[in-house]
Amino acid sequence: MYLTFSDSAKFADAARSFLSGQGLSVHHSFFDVNLLSNYLSRNVWPAGSPPLTSIILSVFFRFLPQTDLTIAIAGSFLFVLSSILVYLIAQRLHSRLCAIIALGFFVLNPYLIQYAVNGSSEILFILLILIFEFIFLTMRGKLKVLIVIPLTLLFLTRQQTPIFSAAVLLVVFIMSNKLVRSALVLTTIGLMLILTPLAFKKPYSSASPVKILGSFLISPRNSPGLYIRGLPYTQLSLSQFGSKTFYNVYNFIKDPARIVHPMVLGLFLISLGLKHSRRGQVFHHLLTIFALVFFILATSATLPNARYVHPILPLVIISSAMGLSELISKIKLRAVSVITIFLVVSVPTLGYYTLDARFRAKQFNTSRPPVYRVISSIMARNIPKDKLIITNLDAWAAWYEGLTTMWFPLSPKMLAGYQDKIDYIVMTNYKESDADFALGLWHEAVYSPQDIQDEFLTQNYRVLSTFTISSDQVYENQPFQGTILVRK
Repeated sequence: MYLTFSDSAKFADAARSFLSGQGLSVHHSFFDVNLLSNYLSRNVWPAGSPPLTSIILSVFFRFLPQTDLTIAIAGSFLFVLSSILVYLIAQRLHSRLCAIIALGFFVLNPYLIQYAVNGSSEILFILLILIFEFIFLTMRGKLKVLIVIPLTLLFLTRQQTPIFSAAVLLVVFIMSNKLVRSALVLTTIGLMLILTPLAFKKPYSSASPVKILGSFLISPRNSPGLYIRGLPYTQLSLSQFGSKTFYNVYNFIKDPARIVHPMVLGLFLISLGLKHSRRGQVFHHLLTIFALVFFILATSATLPNARYVHPILPLVIISSAMGLSELISKIKLRAVSVITIFLVVSVPTLGYYTLDARFRAKQFNTSRPPVYRVISSIMARNIPKDKLIITNLDAWAAWYEGLTTMWFPLSPKMLAGYQDKIDYIVMTNYKESDADFALGLWHEAVYSPQDIQDEFLTQNYRVLSTFTISSDQVYENQPFQGTILVRK
């Protein structure tokens, strides 16, 4: 099996470097003139992302091969732990029936399965959220302070932690007495006064808000990938920012299936309308509501990718299970009705692995490796390690072959002044239809390498080789081609 998320490859690369004594460093970076100007031969790049996912993977890499399969095993292990917690929390909040329903909804969710098999940071983030809620609901007295552990670890996992923390603080504030509220406000202000200057003092820290501020300035007219290829940020007016956020929220509401199955969403809304007498149930529903709203708003204001909302899915699923359990007990739903609901919710997942698998077998070469694995091998056969490569292949060659790569800028001339550091350039038509990977002025390097007109490329580089990959060689079942340029 092969990874399908390139960010998982980056986390795995950092884990491998960590084990080899290089710290949390990676062999691939987005285009960054600051990193490029400071690059020295045989250098690696700073990971630049929260470290906990890589540290977890490094534990598995100590005992298992450093492969895609091991990453899937690690992610599946976290998924199993999360499944157990979903069951225990649902049982604690409602009943054993609710726990069984929640578990079924969780393990059959196609998004969560993908995060698990890719060992992505989302599945670890989900596990920590569930650990937090489990401790909050089950611990008594001074032991409740243990919630600080998962909350702290969340900051080392994903940069969305402040959003979840805000939801937690708001719920605790609402449900607490005046004394606790006052203490909470003073503590929050104190932490902000201490942590904010530190965060801005070290903008490359994985916990620094500076790293994500740029996302608020991304115009909806441009593909997000263009900004990490060198497109300068432009100041959005308040009305433009508001319009961007509003329409992105509207798109989420218009197509809720991007976040959660409509049937699960319907049960969630029903659950919110029911009376819940237990304090734990009230806490869970308030946390779910505020977290879901905050995550949707934050995602709409930055990058409107539903993936950034999915970490809240388990909370929504547990609430949905509570709603269905209440319906069963109050209106005495027949078993056939409950089974029907499960079948409807599970159709996307079951269909993907059964009916859709037959179509994939006809459309794709399922026994062949993906094209990014094949291109990585071609690069390794032509380029020695420790040579800096500019490429549009993302992190794949760095993970699979240990090559040092940087993602390609918008145009070749943006590399001017750094040619002495860049040994090779590898351009292919990989994902060329994706706006983030649009070739633009790099087009001639792929399709007419013997007649390149770009002045920077002709003066500094020559064609080392070209290659073609036939459709029967790769999973995608379509031909690919590329060019390897070497510095003169």
